[in-house]
Amino acid sequence: MYLFLVGLKRAEIIVAKFKFSEYDSGIYSSADNFYNSAYLFFTSLILVVLKKHYQLNSKGKLNNFLALTGLAITSVLFLYFLSVYIYAIFYKQDYIEGNYLLSILSLSLLFTPFIYFYILDYNHKNKTALNAKVLGVCFIIKVIFLLFSETIYEF
Repeated sequence: MYLFLVGLKRAEIIVAKFKFSEYDSGIYSSADNFYNSAYLFFTSLILVVLKKHYQLNSKGKLNNFLALTGLAITSVLFLYFLSVYIYAIFYKQDYIEGNYLLSILSLSLLFTPFIYFYILDYNHKNKTALNAKVLGVCFIIKVIFLLFSETIYEF
């Protein structure tokens, strides 16, 4: 299951390296680095809160959900609208095009924390076989889509 979970996130870097120029792969990798920072933040947040989640009443669970939703929306808006400035600070002018890719990648952060929460929730409920099947199918579909993309922006 974790092979597919990690593979879902890293498949595009492997495919990009073989499919596109070194410059395009570099642009994508730069955007992916910032995205991964936000992704890991949500992963760690969910891991910390999950243990307490099962002890809460329904109002507490709703408050956790709303807080996570607000944080996800704030993160997406921050990365989406400020990606140009992030690139101006951290990267050379040659890689400024990566801000567009970071804006696109940031949109997936709306769903990432909830997907990861359900994966961990299913693990807690001993449904890891279901997780492995769903993640395996998603991994295969993602690789197929990546192989058919023709430009780094479609990718």
